[in-house]
Formats: sequence, C-alpha cells, structure tokens
Amino acid sequence: MRLSFFLIFALLMPSSSLAAGARLEVYIEPLIASITIARGAQRVPVLNLNMKASCDSAVSVESITVVHAGKGPESDILRIYALENGKRVSNTTTIDSDQTATLRFRSFSIPACKTKSLTFAVDISPDAAGLTQHQFMIELLTDIMTDAEVLGELDGLSSFTLAPNSFGTINVEYLDLPRIVRYGNARIISRIRLVADRRDDHTISAITFINEGSARDRDLQNLALVSSRGEVLSMIAPQLSGESVRLVFRNPLRLSKNDDVVLSVRANVMASRRKTIQLLVETPGDIESAVRRGR
Repeated sequence: MRLSFFLIFALLMPSSSLAAGARLEVYIEPLIASITIARGAQRVPVLNLNMKASCDSAVSVESITVVHAGKGPESDILRIYALENGKRVSNTTTIDSDQTATLRFRSFSIPACKTKSLTFAVDISPDAAGLTQHQFMIELLTDIMTDAEVLGELDGLSSFTLAPNSFGTINVEYLDLPRIVRYGNARIISRIRLVADRRDDHTISAITFINEGSARDRDLQNLALVSSRGEVLSMIAPQLSGESVRLVFRNPLRLSKNDDVVLSVRANVMASRRKTIQLLVETPGDIESAVRRGR
C-alpha cells in the first residue's frame, strides 16, 4: 500500500480550499472480474465510481488516481481515461512505472444533493502479451482530489486476463474541406476517412471530436455526422460541450474489414472570425465500436 502525502498534510494543515461543509460520498463498482479480454480491445470498462455530493454545495473533481496491479506489464495498457454516459470527460494517460495513472478533469462537478458516476476504461495494445493478468482499483480516498471532504468505501477491484487472439483496428485519416468555413448554417467543418484493417468487421455507434481550435460551446451548433451524399447519419448535438462533442449514430455504422468510409461533420457556425475550428478524434477509444465476428 502507498503512503499518502496528502493524508498526512491534511491532518497537519486543514485545507482552506475545501468548500465549507461540502462532502462527497463515493463507492466503487468493479465492472469485470476474472474474464478474458482480446488484445487490441478498446474502451474496456474496468471500474465504476459513484459519487454523491452533500446538499451544502456542488463538488468539483480535479483528479483521480487509479492503481494498476497484476502480473501483466503496464505497457499492455495503451491508455486509460474516464467516461460519463459514454463521453470521455478526462484526459487520456498511460500507467506510470509506479503502477498508477492520474486522470485530470477540466470541468467535472457533481451538483449539490445529486449523484454522478464515472466509468474508467482502458485501451489494450494489440501487441500485448497473451494470458497476462491485469487488475485496477482506486486505493485511497485521498486519490480522489476534490474541493470537498471525501468519504466512503473503495473496496473491490477489477481483474481480467488477455486472450491470445487480438482485435482489428480502425485508423482515422483527415481530409481537406470542400471550401473555407464561414459563418452560417449547415457548414462542413471537418471530413475524415475511417479505414478498417484486414482483421475484423466493426460496428461504430458514436464518435467524439475535440476542437483543437478556439471555438467553444455555442460557437458551433446543430452538429451532425453526414455521409458523402449528404445523408444525416447521427443524432444532432445542440452545441459543443466546452471543446468537445459526442455524435451518436442513428443506426450503428458498419465498417467491413479492408473497407473505408468518408464522414463529414456539419454544423451551424456562429463563431466570429477570431475563433478557429480544427476537429480531431483525439484517441482511438473516442471511436466507439464493437468487433463483429461470425454471421
């Protein structure tokens, strides 16, 4: 077990940054136990953290540290991140040599008297060694950094073994836009090509985009994925959520092995000329897909 500097510091020097009287009650739900996962699998859920804020005030979460254990090397895990209702809300990070991974949140809070859940997911390397075991846990209450007192139980861990077989992958290529993006409705603001390798067929349910430009929130409205023929393929997102948007397909998109598909993001551009737009799929796990095998 690790000795927590923050616990010692809190005993000696109470933090003035804590919201007065605010408390956060937490408990862990392990999502997998002693199952086998294919190498190359993405968005594998490993832990669920339920958090309830007291009725004194909202609670902001700054970071959470997840501990990796088991006999498998940390290099088997390409990245780990946190999801809320399927949307990534933290950075993506790797597991450090001390077997910990600290996930940071830009703006994640639990309203007073309300409960939210975070799902921690991992992407597994297609080159990972088969038959190795991995475990995940949140070890200490002080590993949950907030502006409130954290209470609760963190018992339980997730465990899985990597299978000898591996999944195929989907690559993203960025394409030129047909014209300069200008203020107005129904503008094409991004074009991508999804390419499946020769291993597996895939079913894609959603894609999350991050804007690396400066446009935020209502600068982009009524966003949707459209086909090369102009057919609307996704539900319409009312606006960016900060810098990101998760576009959910109306019907799962099938992408066969050795095949590719071109998709465009269409939006109403309400931003001024000073704002910039550069949509990216930041990490492979932001393409929510499942492998289809058999008939």
